[in-house]
Amino acid sequence: MISPELIRRYELFGGLSIDQINILAMAAEEITVDAGHWFFRQDEELHDLYLVLEGHVGIVMELPRHEVLTSTIGPGEVFGWSGMVPPHETTAGAKALSRCRVVRFDCRRIRDAFPSDWQFGCLMMEKVAHVIRERMRNLRMEALPAYIE
Repeated sequence: MISPELIRRYELFGGLSIDQINILAMAAEEITVDAGHWFFRQDEELHDLYLVLEGHVGIVMELPRHEVLTSTIGPGEVFGWSGMVPPHETTAGAKALSRCRVVRFDCRRIRDAFPSDWQFGCLMMEKVAHVIRERMRNLRMEALPAYIE
């Protein structure tokens, strides 16, 4: 468990009630990892969502002969949205680019709260959808120069 006050500092969790923030806090732990640490790999089952407190995490597509860094996640941003979205399989890997301090949320515990608080479920899934939307937009913007003459 982490302090609910830590969670309340971040925009992603705006609009949640104190009870909902407490559910998140009880499902969370703070961890520190060194550069090069893999949080998860592409095509794995995932049941965690991460919030970066310090450092940078690379979102990595693993190709047969090399890795492609598709985006960099910094303080205040989240990664691992696959932990919230069925079928809970990663679409890319996540690797620490520097020493990182992150909050790891156990998505199973969070999802278990949804049936008794459907508004919490709706809000969390809306927030995750926003993260996915931003990642897709960023990927399109980065790919666009390859198609412009």
